[in-house]
Amino acid sequence: MSEEYQPGTVPEQIIPLPEADYLLLETEEEDSEGGVFIRREVFGRDADYLNTLSCRDDGICLSHHHEILWVTDSSL
Repeated sequence: MSEEYQPGTVPEQIIPLPEADYLLLETEEEDSEGGVFIRREVFGRDADYLNTLSCRDDGICLSHHHEILWVTDSSL
């Protein structure tokens, strides 16, 4: 399963599918010359949160905290 979010729209809580062993966070970024590149981070079941950034029109970037709620078969 794949979800795509625009900057600033990632939900406060992320609940992966029960069979998921990791989350892959893929971020499109821009380097100092204006070139676009992709940054990828892997979050395993030992991770209980992830942080994202969103930048305002005035250039100030904000950090957002997102809780990861891993589901186990016993919690269904």
